[in-house]
Amino acid sequence: MFILSALVKMINTNKDQLIQKEEIESFIQKQKSPSIFNDYFNSINDEINVNEFENQMAQIAEENYQKTGNDPTVEFNNKKDNDEYERCSLESIDEMRYDAYMCYGYKAENREAFNLLFITLLKEAAKEGNINLVFEKLEKMEISKPVTMQYIQESGVYDVKLPSGVPLSGNIDWSNQREILNYLCFDETTFSNTPKEHLPEGYDPKQIFDLGKTSGLGIDEVHALGYTGEGVSFAMIDSGALCEDGYNEDGTRKFAKHEGVRYADYQEAPSSNSQWINHFHGLATSYIAQEIAPKADFYYYAANNGGGEATNTEVLENLRAILEKNKSLPDDKKIRFVSMSMPLYGGEEAKQIAAELEAQGVWIYYSGCPEDNRTGYLGKKDPMGDPNDFNNYQIENGSRIDILPDGTIDTNIKENLLYINSGNRTVPDPSSPTAFRHDPRASQSWSVPVLAGYYTLACQADPSMTKEKFMRIAEETAQITTSTMPQSQCVGDPNNEYDWRPAGRSEQTTQIKIIDIKALLLAIKDEQQKGEST
Repeated sequence: MFILSALVKMINTNKDQLIQKEEIESFIQKQKSPSIFNDYFNSINDEINVNEFENQMAQIAEENYQKTGNDPTVEFNNKKDNDEYERCSLESIDEMRYDAYMCYGYKAENREAFNLLFITLLKEAAKEGNINLVFEKLEKMEISKPVTMQYIQESGVYDVKLPSGVPLSGNIDWSNQREILNYLCFDETTFSNTPKEHLPEGYDPKQIFDLGKTSGLGIDEVHALGYTGEGVSFAMIDSGALCEDGYNEDGTRKFAKHEGVRYADYQEAPSSNSQWINHFHGLATSYIAQEIAPKADFYYYAANNGGGEATNTEVLENLRAILEKNKSLPDDKKIRFVSMSMPLYGGEEAKQIAAELEAQGVWIYYSGCPEDNRTGYLGKKDPMGDPNDFNNYQIENGSRIDILPDGTIDTNIKENLLYINSGNRTVPDPSSPTAFRHDPRASQSWSVPVLAGYYTLACQADPSMTKEKFMRIAEETAQITTSTMPQSQCVGDPNNEYDWRPAGRSEQTTQIKIIDIKALLLAIKDEQQKGEST
């Protein structure tokens, strides 16, 4: 899919406010095929403002889409330029600018001044051939200040992704910012320069980081009982994993493994030029499932996770591949679960293939599947609390209290949900084969692989396991506890998820049922023993 901001970066590496005519001509000459923007490019005189350029191209792209239903694509004559275009698409300068702004908050009331500073530092870093020097230069300037709760509420962000491998300045005082820290994604280096007195009393980032590597809720006890997924196979379709620079000889992307993830088989995305490969997402879901079922055979299928035609095509190809793979496996090695932290892209054909897999005894679970109305997801009340304490978990989504624009409260509590822990997790980071980062936000994406791991353990305990049996036993053995309700503020269209802002937690409480994997497995064993005795 064509990305306008990436095109601007491709032809304007210095990130000036004006794009030069010769830069545009050079860009056109490098393309393999004619561009729908050619007439517009030819109409430009000597230079054009970046914003005007993007707006005009966006309008042309929209008109083309209305006529043909196709997004414009960019193809280059040589592989080097194509690699550079993809690098720009994946490593957005705009995202980097946002990271820097959130980290260092230079004169937060004056973003324009910060942008000018960022551009200056970016040019200096580019000359030295190391883009990460931007952050080091900001550190030396000691202009840092904390992210504010006002910013979070106004912007609607539920997590702030601080840059990997960049320690925050030691002069940031977070001691009165405890609530803000619940929104920060950080790694092992983030707070390495922060004095203890600049953190809230009792707050230990390293402890939170370490505790987040386990799903908790008794999983260590389950492993000690011998339930590790050994002898069971499951599959996952998710975003492509970390790609090294360049391609293999057959044209496919090079693939760099992360030490926290082990594959029985890894299938690269069918489309090697996919623009929306999000390696962090795939690495995270892989790790979460394998942390629960570490000895299971794990088949990974990479796909475009950005939606649209490319995603439909790649999900369909991967579903077909899983179907054929399962036919080739011996009966005791069949794939039992397919984890998809995305919708079931691919239309009616995807539904048909999914039905064939279900007929083979494969449970396909995806975002928005029918079972979704029976599961919700949890975060921790205290990220430093005991990860095995069911009372330390609370609803983060799936049920909430919403304040509508007229000031009235819309209570949307789903009854009889089975909840799964998915918040405050520490997952692999693609910055290196050994890097991890802590993600505070609970999400459906992180809960689907938990269910995949749980079901894999259940299949080890009972090879005749079905999803219906699993859900029944999970319901019967669930831990019941009390949770307060998350609260959101609607600032526009109640039907648009992007028009909701975090507003804290309400005083209302509700009872929730949390899947207890240890109790579930013991119940399976108990049922088997009763069956044998009769």
